[in-house]
Amino acid sequence: MLDIQVCNTGRDIPEDQIAKLFEPFVRMKPNGSGLGLWVSYQIVQQLHGVIDVVSAKGRTCFTVRLPLMAEVA
Repeated sequence: MLDIQVCNTGRDIPEDQIAKLFEPFVRMKPNGSGLGLWVSYQIVQQLHGVIDVVSAKGRTCFTVRLPLMAEVA
């Protein structure tokens, strides 16, 4: 497995929004399209991987787990 983790110290994502985070047109910002995380999720799914999100007060982390080619075959 290849794990990639990106974290920030911005505002947290409420738990009720995390469940809808990877749906199309879900906007976290007023000027966003709501497609960025959905497109990322689709790409990771096509590569047989997963995306996990953990958000707590003052910190949010996205972890992408992708199988190596030998693990897919």
